[in-house]
Amino acid sequence: MDPITTAEQVAVVGTPSSNYEVTLDLLDTAIHEPLVGSMLLLTQPSGGGEELALGMVTEVTTMNQWHSQPLLRGVVKAKGHIPGMSGDLGDVRAASIKLQACYKRSVLGQPQSGVQAGPLVQAGPWVQAGPSLRMSPPTGTAVRRVTNEVLDELMSGEEDLHYLGHLHGTGDVRVPMSIRDFSGDRGAFHAGVFGMSGSGKTAFSAYFLAGQMRNADQGFIVVDPQGQFSSETGFPFSLQAWAAEMGREVVVRRVSEDLRLEKDAPLLGELLSKTKLTGEITKMAPETAGLFIDELVKALRKRSSWDTEDSDDLLRELLGSLTDSGVLGRIYVDETRQARLRDAVLEVLDDADRFGDVFSQFQPLHNLFSPANPGGGKRHSMWGTVAHVFDKTQRAGAPAPVLILDMSTSGQVSWVSSLLAGPEQAAAVEALRVLDQDSIKAAILRKACRTLKEASESAFRLGDTLNTMVVFDEAWRYAPPLHLAGDEEIKALSADIAGYFRDTRKFGIGWTLISQSPRSVNADCFDQMAVRIMGYGLGGADLAKVAEQMDDPEHLKLYRAFAPPDSTKPKVYPFMVTGPVSPLSFTRAPVFLAAYTDFETFRSDNHPWISQARRSQGLPVLSGVPQLRGTGPVVAARVPRPTATAGPVKGAAGTKEAMERVRENAATGGIAPGAFAGLAGDTWFGGGLGSIDDDDPPPF
Repeated sequence: MDPITTAEQVAVVGTPSSNYEVTLDLLDTAIHEPLVGSMLLLTQPSGGGEELALGMVTEVTTMNQWHSQPLLRGVVKAKGHIPGMSGDLGDVRAASIKLQACYKRSVLGQPQSGVQAGPLVQAGPWVQAGPSLRMSPPTGTAVRRVTNEVLDELMSGEEDLHYLGHLHGTGDVRVPMSIRDFSGDRGAFHAGVFGMSGSGKTAFSAYFLAGQMRNADQGFIVVDPQGQFSSETGFPFSLQAWAAEMGREVVVRRVSEDLRLEKDAPLLGELLSKTKLTGEITKMAPETAGLFIDELVKALRKRSSWDTEDSDDLLRELLGSLTDSGVLGRIYVDETRQARLRDAVLEVLDDADRFGDVFSQFQPLHNLFSPANPGGGKRHSMWGTVAHVFDKTQRAGAPAPVLILDMSTSGQVSWVSSLLAGPEQAAAVEALRVLDQDSIKAAILRKACRTLKEASESAFRLGDTLNTMVVFDEAWRYAPPLHLAGDEEIKALSADIAGYFRDTRKFGIGWTLISQSPRSVNADCFDQMAVRIMGYGLGGADLAKVAEQMDDPEHLKLYRAFAPPDSTKPKVYPFMVTGPVSPLSFTRAPVFLAAYTDFETFRSDNHPWISQARRSQGLPVLSGVPQLRGTGPVVAARVPRPTATAGPVKGAAGTKEAMERVRENAATGGIAPGAFAGLAGDTWFGGGLGSIDDDDPPPF
């Protein structure tokens, strides 16, 4: 039985209607059923076949001709109603839908004439036919609800579908999504995820990335200013563990732990200017402290290998050079003050306690540029770390890796807690805290993003599209509108990112910004986004900005009807998604969905491509929720189905070896700790970035 013709009828086509906008007259059986937010369909004969149109109900109106009569309003005033004419007996409910997707199919034999196609002898598959009907539908044509069975029939010929939630207001109707990767001639696209705090944008971002990981060749680089993707705080499941389940290498690099900044004396000077270093030497006015740091940077530039020198020796050499009369003369004009500063520096060099105070400010920041952290752990160069994501030759057909660049000092820094103790530890932590200042972090992020662009250009010259998504969290803080940037470094970073939006698409690199509202990010970035995902809480000028990207602002009525997630039981996290994201919309009309709140539902609805990804690697299909670190096994293995696989499934011995290797590498920071615990057969995950010769200079 055809699920389309047996779907619940809720209305008929009314008048006036056209081939792209249809007026609906609701049936009595539907007037007390929730309809706003529902997706409806209608079919009609078309040539030698049949066409089907989809549209979303955004508003329902009630009309009663008797209540509009002036002579009868007195009756309403006296009795509150008109007997026999008020309520359902006299009311007419109507709605209209703007068509946003049409499909067609061929049939053998002509459908019966009339208002609706008759029984089909034999029908072909449904195929996409554009945004509107080729002829306006006749009045009286049945209009029906879209159900999962309808969509299964309609999408039977579609490929590369995945699911991120259900149609808003329907409860269980899955929304088919078809967000592509960046391979092919079309290149990359940019995206944005917006919503106020509590709207669920972090959770939805995790599901969005989890869905994109069905594309094995697409790599991911997450720029993580606050450490949320690294720690996975607030995530509904472990995205790192999910990436591992998809066969991906997951690498987390922390600037405070194992990420090495590119050699840059001015950057080190800027970092030091934000610490108490000059104050530990002597009391200085801000302008004098700036001149002092400038001279220190000049001394650094004269040393070709300052980044690899011992921090103690280097600091003594630098302070010694600052006692030169020529240097002092550039800091102070007054000779008395020059002498006072020279004495203060010499006293620091002679007094072990005072030198220790200055050293505690200098060493943690100098170490960011060194090949090893103070605990002896290797720091990996920014260039080598980023270039690894683009290196298709090295991964030899395996899925592309996921790289998280944690630019924060949140969480425990292993070398601080293990190497230092007491007051020294507190001083080191305080010195590292300078990295969390927005201006300093912006300077580091500019360096990281520039390295990313240069590495992508180098890889692109080899002839392949890079097919990599760069996710930038906290975009409102580091990519704001230029006129709202309160710091010059942040302003420069925002301008840089807007430039990367323009330049990197041709390389196959697309950027995804996560922020609170469209107006909180650089307008050049927002205007270049092809996909925009809006959670609850936008209003006013933000919605006006979004409306500019739609065919019809009327669609915003449904967005304005979103309920705060905290007011719903169980919680519902609604989202409006615009762009070429779903076969339910071929226009600029948005798709409205309620995001998943249960990972098991995500796993179940996306089972076809998940099982295919696992079996293509010779791995068993797993079940359960990928667990966040420290909460037990990642997933429990399910017995594989007895179907052919791309390779042999590894046994218990291989699993044990894989887990041991994961634990060993986790201790070095090479792979996200705990990301792969419990995975069966994923024995090649332990490689990390150890094979990269990232001490080589960039090839440009």
